[in-house]
Amino acid sequence: MSALPSKLSETLSKVSPYDLNNCDREPIHIPGAIQPHGILFHLDMESLRIEQVSSNIESYLSHSKEEVVGLAIDALLTQESVRKVRAAIQSGSVRESNPFALNFQEEEDAFYDGILHIYKDALILEMEPIKDDNDSLFSFYQIVRKAVVALQISNSIGDACRTAASEIRKITGFDRVTVYKFDPEWNGNVIGEDRSEKMDSLLGQRFPASDIPAQARALYELNWIRIISDRNYQPSPLFPMLNPKTSAPLDLSLSVLRSVSPIHLEYMKNMDMVASMSVSIMKDGKLWGLISCHHKTPKYLSYQIRTAHKTPKYLSYQIRTACEFLAETFSGQMGAIETREAANQRLHLRSIISGLEATLSGVADFAAALRYNKAILDLTNSSGAVLSHRGKIYRYGVCPSEEEVAILLTWLSNQKSDLFQTNSLKTHYPQAEPLIETASGVLAVRISRNPDSHMLWFRGEKVKAIDWAGNPSKPVESISGEMRLHPRKSFELWREIVRGQAEDYTEAEIEVAIEFKNMVISKLLAHSVRDLESSNLELDSFAQMVSHDLREPLRGIRIYAQHSIEDDKGKLTPPTESRLNAMISLSEDLDALLLSLYSFSKIGRVELSYENVPVLEIAQQVINRIKPICEEQNINVEIQGDWPTLFCDRIRSGEIFQNLVLNAIRYSDKPEKKVILKSELNEESGIYVFSVEDNGIGIESSHFQDIFQLFKRLHAKEEYPGGTGSGLTMTRRLVEKHGGKVWLESEEGVGSTFYFTLQPQE
Repeated sequence: MSALPSKLSETLSKVSPYDLNNCDREPIHIPGAIQPHGILFHLDMESLRIEQVSSNIESYLSHSKEEVVGLAIDALLTQESVRKVRAAIQSGSVRESNPFALNFQEEEDAFYDGILHIYKDALILEMEPIKDDNDSLFSFYQIVRKAVVALQISNSIGDACRTAASEIRKITGFDRVTVYKFDPEWNGNVIGEDRSEKMDSLLGQRFPASDIPAQARALYELNWIRIISDRNYQPSPLFPMLNPKTSAPLDLSLSVLRSVSPIHLEYMKNMDMVASMSVSIMKDGKLWGLISCHHKTPKYLSYQIRTAHKTPKYLSYQIRTACEFLAETFSGQMGAIETREAANQRLHLRSIISGLEATLSGVADFAAALRYNKAILDLTNSSGAVLSHRGKIYRYGVCPSEEEVAILLTWLSNQKSDLFQTNSLKTHYPQAEPLIETASGVLAVRISRNPDSHMLWFRGEKVKAIDWAGNPSKPVESISGEMRLHPRKSFELWREIVRGQAEDYTEAEIEVAIEFKNMVISKLLAHSVRDLESSNLELDSFAQMVSHDLREPLRGIRIYAQHSIEDDKGKLTPPTESRLNAMISLSEDLDALLLSLYSFSKIGRVELSYENVPVLEIAQQVINRIKPICEEQNINVEIQGDWPTLFCDRIRSGEIFQNLVLNAIRYSDKPEKKVILKSELNEESGIYVFSVEDNGIGIESSHFQDIFQLFKRLHAKEEYPGGTGSGLTMTRRLVEKHGGKVWLESEEGVGSTFYFTLQPQE
C-alpha cells in the first residue's frame, strides 16, 4: 500500500490550528484522502474524464495515478459498466441507483460495487471490491424483516432503543451497539445498548458535545451512515490533491470512503475501539441521535452479503443499507411512540382543564375558587402556581413569597414574548438563586397587556446525578512536551451532581397552559362584560336624567325669563332686560349641550340596522331637509360622482352627511357659499370614498385632530353661531361603527374637504 506524500502527511498530522480547542472548525469534509479499502474517482460531469483519483489505484490496476488522471472512465471500465454509470447519472437520483456492479477491462472477472454521488457540482464514483463468497439473500431478508417487526411492536421509547441496539448487533456482529440521543446542548446520552460480555456497558452515560463537534453533526445529517473498518489504516491521498476545476480540496461529505480526522482515530484508540459504525437517527429532518457501533478488531468493508446469523467479518453494502433502513424505521417508531405518549398526556390534561372550566363556571370570584382546587397544579404537573391580575397576586401550592413573586413579575414584564418557560430560572434571571427550592422551573403566560397580568406555574429543583464517560470538563488533555492537545484518555465513570434545575415542561403542558390562559381571559372578559353592562345601565339612567330631570329646570328658567320680559314690558331697565335675554340664551345653549351629550352617549350602544341602501338617496334627502337654510343663505349645493348602493344603516349614514353639510355651511364667510357632495371609487382598495367639500374658512393642519374632540370649538360662538361642538365627534363615531374611517384636507381661507368611508378596509 502506498505511503502518504510528505505534504499530505504534514497536513493530516498537524492538527493545529484545528486542535481540540477549536476542533469544531476542523475541515473534516475535505481530508484530501480516503480509507484504502476502495477506490475513488472524481469525474467530469459531461465527459466522465477522470479529474482526480485515489493514489491506491496502483494497488488495483497496472496504471499509475499519473496515467489515469485525464483518461475517460471508458478507458478503464468495461462498456457495460460505463452504461450503468451513465444510466445512474441520467436517472436523476443516483442514490436510488446505488450500488451497481462494475468491473475493469483489465480484470473482467473481478467485480466491484459502484456508488455514485453528485455534490456541489462534483461527480464522485467510489468502487469497493466484492468478495467471492455469497450466502443466502433470503436468510438475510428474514433477519431484517424480523428486526423491523420487533421495532414496530415496541411500546415505549426505552423498549424501542433496546430493540434497535439488539437487532442491529445481530445483523452486523459488532461487539457493542448503543443508541445515542442528543440533548439540547448536543451532549450525547446512551439510552439503549446491546453488547458482548467483553465490552463495558455505556448505558446511562453521557458524552460531551465536543466528542461530536458541529461540523461532524452536519455531516451526519447529510450522510446517514459512517464506517471505520480499521483505525490503523493508512489514508490513500487523492491525486492531484486539489480539484483542478476549483483549485480547492474536493468536498467528500457524501463519500463512504472519506478519510477520518486524526483526532477521531486517536479518540477511538483511547476508547479501545478498532472498528466503528455510526448511523444517523433523523427526526423531522434534524439529527436526533446516533446508533453507534464499536468493535475491538477490524471489520473490513465488502459489498457482498454475509449471512446475518453469523458474525460477519465484512460489512456488505446491503448490511449497511439495512442498518440505515432500520435506523429510519426506528426513527419513525420513536416518532409514533412520542406522538402517542404526547397525545395521551394532552388528553389527560384536557380532561383536567375541562373539569376546571366546569368548576369555575358561574363563579363570581374564580381566583378565590382556585385556592383549594389542586387541579390548577395538576394541569402542568407543578408544585405551585400564581395568578396575578390588576395588582393582586393569588398564590396556590408551594410558591415563592408574594414579595418575591412581585419582583419576578417585574422581570417577566420586560420579556418580549407572551410565553416564558425554563427548567432553570437562575440561568436567565440570576436573582432567582434563592428561589431554586420552589421555582427552579417556571412556566409563565401573559394574560393581558397589563405588565403584571400573568399566570405562572413553578417547579422546585430536582437534584440530578449525571454519569459521564470521563470528565466532561476535560474533553482534551495536553501531553508533556507537545503543543497539540489530545482527546481525553480516560472514559471511566465521572459523576456530576446538577442542582438548580427542574424537570422540563413538555409541549403538551405548555399548550394546556396557553389554553388555561385563554380560559382565564374568557372569564375576565365575561366579568368585564357584566361590569360594562352594569355601567351602561347606569349611563342610561344618567342619560335619561340628563334628558328629563336636568333639562326640565332649564326650560323653567327660560320660560320665567321670557314671561318676565313680556309681563313687565316697558317697566324693565335696559340692563335688566339684557340680563334676562342673556339668561334665556344661556339656558338654550346649556339645553343644546345636554341634548348633544345625551345623543353622544347613545351612539356607543346603538345597534346599526344594516340594509342595501342607494347612498345617493341619503344625500338627496339631506339636501331636501336643509333646503330652506340653503335658500335663505344663498348656498349652492351640488352632487357629483358615481354613487353606489351599500350595505349600511340608512338613518345613521344620513346623520353623517347632515353633520358634515351643516358644518360646511356654518363655517363659511363667503358671500356665495358652495358645498359639493361627491362619491368616488378607490380602484386600489375597491372602496367608495365620500366627501363633503366647502369654500369656507378652512382649518389649520395643527387642529385636524382637535376638531374631532367632544365640544371642541376653534372659534367663538359669537363669531360663528350655532352648534355645540359635538357634530364631528358623533360623525367619527358613526363612521367607525360602520367600520370606515374619516379624514380631511383643508387650507385656511380656501375651504375644507371631509372624506369618509362606510366599508371596512380589507
